Amino acid sequence: MRKATPKVRMYLARQALERYYTGYEELSDEQEERVKELYRDDPDSRGLKKLCMRLLYRECSEIIVGAVIAEASQSEKIFLRDKYKLHRNFTAISCKLHMHVNGL
Repeated sequence: MRKATPKVRMYLARQALERYYTGYEELSDEQEERVKELYRDDPDSRGLKKLCMRLLYRECSEIIVGAVIAEASQSEKIFLRDKYKLHRNFTAISCKLHMHVNGL
């Protein structure tokens, strides 16, 4: 069971990066406020609790990814943008950064 943990973490990190670069939002601000209002009206609802926690998790993930990218070096920023926004393969990225594929 523990052997799967790094794969899950990598999957979640990849999803957070892709979501950061695409700017995809599931709910608009009005919809999010409506969900929070419903949760305040019925705090015992299990489904609403899960939805609010999922929204909070996404918000925290976006903040963390933004902070990590802000602290990255220029070549790391180029790598992340090309990999997760432009969906380029390692060979194209290595040619652009003048690095060997194994160095990426």
